[in-house]
Amino acid sequence: MLNKIYNFFKVVSLAKYSELEHQYNILRIEFDRLKMEYERLRNKPDEQAFKIEQLEKRIAQVERTNQLLMRGLGIDEFTRVLQEAEDKEKRRYKKNKSKGSEKTYE
Repeated sequence: MLNKIYNFFKVVSLAKYSELEHQYNILRIEFDRLKMEYERLRNKPDEQAFKIEQLEKRIAQVERTNQLLMRGLGIDEFTRVLQEAEDKEKRRYKKNKSKGSEKTYE
């Protein structure tokens, strides 16, 4: 009689163990998939972040121009800052063109 009870609990516990092991394997596969997706996204150069960075730089330039206008530093200072910005853009364009690239960055 004790043997039958022991075998019954052994079968039930093995079934429960198998069920838990199956759930564990499913979770492990899901974890591995998420980990691989995270690594892929982390290692991939993010074009959106680059575009956002470029926009932030442009916004900073516009804010600086607005600050100069609001401060009323005078036409000479404002013209000098604008000329520096234009020269910088021309150098960037020439540099890109000399590399064989016809791309211009806005």
